[in-house]
Amino acid sequence: MPRARSKNHPIRWTVVVIVTLFLVILTFSFAHRLGHNPSAVSYSALLGKKAPAFNLPDVYGGTVSSVSNEGHLEVINFWAPWCVDCQIETNYLENFYRQWSTKGVRMVGIVYADTASAARSYMKAHDVTYPNVTDPGERTAIAYGVSGVPETFVISSNGTVLAHLIGAVGPGTMSTVMHRLITEKQLISTTNDKFHPGGRS
Repeated sequence: MPRARSKNHPIRWTVVVIVTLFLVILTFSFAHRLGHNPSAVSYSALLGKKAPAFNLPDVYGGTVSSVSNEGHLEVINFWAPWCVDCQIETNYLENFYRQWSTKGVRMVGIVYADTASAARSYMKAHDVTYPNVTDPGERTAIAYGVSGVPETFVISSNGTVLAHLIGAVGPGTMSTVMHRLITEKQLISTTNDKFHPGGRS
């Protein structure tokens, strides 16, 4: 005997369609927020922890080691010559370096996914004077959890990650961050020049 069709069949399908549409909209909304604000989902897992050590080739020859910067506040900037946001922040970082290097702050740029020759050409054209190194295989970038450039880290004199800045810094951003680190002694995370104490994004 043929089984009688359930009268609730159209209702069940209506519910399934509504739930599916809701999940699609929710997923799209989350993806949209994630694409525009990396800090919407997380901030650097390295904040308050020991910074990964590195020993990398300088773009002009020789090597630069994180060990040599121990005992000093250190700024590490991951960047690339082809990166538009990196180009925006170049002069701000150079001005910061010239001011704060006299106060004992060390700084190094780590070239992301590009060559030493490309970095040298860019540095010469933009009068960049702080040390820069290449990162074979992007191993150091991976160790720092870098997901794109530019990203900047501030490391304490004992090697602890104090700040993680995602996106291009603006004029005076780095000096403000340094003053806050020194006076407030709080971890800082930031996205697009909007920094927050305590590692909150």
